[in-house]
Amino acid sequence: MARLLAGHVLIAHPSTELYGSDLQTVETVRACVEAGARVTVVLPGPGPLVARLEEAGARVVVVPFPVVRKAALRPAGLVRLALGAARALPRAVGVVRRAGADVVLVSTLTVPWWVLAGRLARVRVVVHVHEAEADAPRPVRAALAAPLLLSSAVVANSRAARDVLVGAVGRLARTTRVVHNGVPGPARAPEPRPRSAGDPAHLVLVGRLSPRKGTDVALEALALLRRDGREVTLTLAGTCFAGYEWFERRLRDRAGEPDLVGAVTFAGYADAWEQLAAADVALVPSRVEPFGNVAVEAMLARRPVVASRTQGLAEIVRDGVTGLLVPPGDPRALARAVARLLDAPDQARALARAAHREARERFSVTRYREQVRAVLAPAAAPSVARSLAKLLLTDLPGAGRLLRALARSAALAARNRWSSAPLTGDAPVDLCVTTYGRRAATVHLALESVAAGTVRPRRAILWVDEERLVTAPPAPLRRLRARGLEIRRCEDLGPHKKQFPYVTAGGPGPFVTADDDVLYPRGWLAGLLAAHRRLPGCVVAHRAHRVTTVAGTIGPYAGWVAETATEPSAATLPTGVSGVLYPPAMVAALREAGRAFLAVAPRCDDVWVHAVAVRAGVGVAQVSATPRDYLLVPGTQAGALFQENGSGGGNDQAAAAAYVGEVRRAVLRDAAPAGSVA
Repeated sequence: MARLLAGHVLIAHPSTELYGSDLQTVETVRACVEAGARVTVVLPGPGPLVARLEEAGARVVVVPFPVVRKAALRPAGLVRLALGAARALPRAVGVVRRAGADVVLVSTLTVPWWVLAGRLARVRVVVHVHEAEADAPRPVRAALAAPLLLSSAVVANSRAARDVLVGAVGRLARTTRVVHNGVPGPARAPEPRPRSAGDPAHLVLVGRLSPRKGTDVALEALALLRRDGREVTLTLAGTCFAGYEWFERRLRDRAGEPDLVGAVTFAGYADAWEQLAAADVALVPSRVEPFGNVAVEAMLARRPVVASRTQGLAEIVRDGVTGLLVPPGDPRALARAVARLLDAPDQARALARAAHREARERFSVTRYREQVRAVLAPAAAPSVARSLAKLLLTDLPGAGRLLRALARSAALAARNRWSSAPLTGDAPVDLCVTTYGRRAATVHLALESVAAGTVRPRRAILWVDEERLVTAPPAPLRRLRARGLEIRRCEDLGPHKKQFPYVTAGGPGPFVTADDDVLYPRGWLAGLLAAHRRLPGCVVAHRAHRVTTVAGTIGPYAGWVAETATEPSAATLPTGVSGVLYPPAMVAALREAGRAFLAVAPRCDDVWVHAVAVRAGVGVAQVSATPRDYLLVPGTQAGALFQENGSGGGNDQAAAAAYVGEVRRAVLRDAAPAGSVA
């Protein structure tokens, strides 16, 4: 048995009921208790789950905290959610510290404040993901997944859940492991239900009354079966989420119509094994289903299953081997599959027997507990946790900074969805941004942050090298284009796409460049323009480095220091991430320099711009005495180019090629010896 080294596991779980993720949390508690760990479970309120957790050996603490629901992703809901999170976070940190936890296990993506609470309490965090929101807007998926960068391990309950998570934040691939749920079976699997002549066939759907679960699809499939003259009934065993009472009313209204009247039973929350034992066929017609405990329960109960071919269900049920799969949201296909099983009872029994054997092996609680312990064991070791926590906090953005970035991203996403304010204005400057790949799905957040500024550029141009982004851009970019954004095609020139297409297209300048993964503050453009008015012939940047020297020569890039002066200098290197303004003289210099950057500095636009400026006699200055470092769009994995150019030596190679002759002499003249600048 894997040991947890007598560690203390604190589990934060968002629900108090007895559905899929709730019951899986009970199994997680049992896995930890079996291995000698102490377990505390924090819930947002009382409910039937409390008794189950205590029976499994956990101590339960009730602490009110908000939970991310779909309604909270609307503008008004975001405000309430942000306020609730701000109030809950200090309480959560206090709970973790008072419990003396060695690891925090956060159950689901819907309570990200507990990830932050664990990190702020300097405790390692493991997140158990039960969601696969593939259809959610990418900024929403990124915002939900980004806090997981603070965790030391992630458990996904299916490959579908992992793929959605990694698709939102690619770096999570390194820490995410798939562990299928473990589902305990009945004490004894029932035999097929005996049916006498004239006995109606009985279907059952166990689970929430929810659009996601396809309850309405089941009703329409039942109506089709009865329309074909079949005597079939359906039991719905489940309740609705708070706020979805409208959906239950709609279902009841539909069940009361002539073609279904008397054929549908609303059983409420009921024992799954009793309901399955009374059924001939189990339905799992979910539209979205990260895993699908109910499908496994039906297999363990030896009942033939008809499930949707979607996400986790497609991992559980093998079509034609352990059940039948149908397209989600298709009542006709569902009805045909049910009819096939009812017309071929021998085949139905064979599927049920094969499913029972496979479920006992693939989805056993023994296998689940062993795999969960394997993830938790290193995280829960107290002697290791403290040292690794310090490493994680050093390497990852501060929890408070990440929370601010998440809140700002949510506000800007809402602005993009609802605002009709123009992106452009009357500021005498053009804005150039470029994007590529996955960042095309979130670049609108950076653009919206500029649009929310105190002044707006006269033009806003997004340079892209993919035709699809011009002809069929994502919806957020289409909305921005309607508000003044120009989306223009150019060749793939890497980071130089921000400057080169503009200057070669005859742009007069001045122009500013911004990065596609930065959330700029309201005064960002105004600050650049103020510096431009003070130094009209100079390149000005919110963030710059001062070149340093070692033994009379240009030192390595890693030793260059943050700029603290605001006067022009040949040794001031503008860094593009925080924004740079180029005066007309620099536009002309870049145009004259042409494509030489392809040979000199193809991946280092900052070094190239600096060398061109020095050669042309264009000064470079920082806007203020303090270099600015702004919030990043969560989930964009910002920093890959920095790692390549900084840590990887790319800037040093480019500097050696670009700083030659008079440029090198001018830089050395103004550079500071390493160690001489505080």
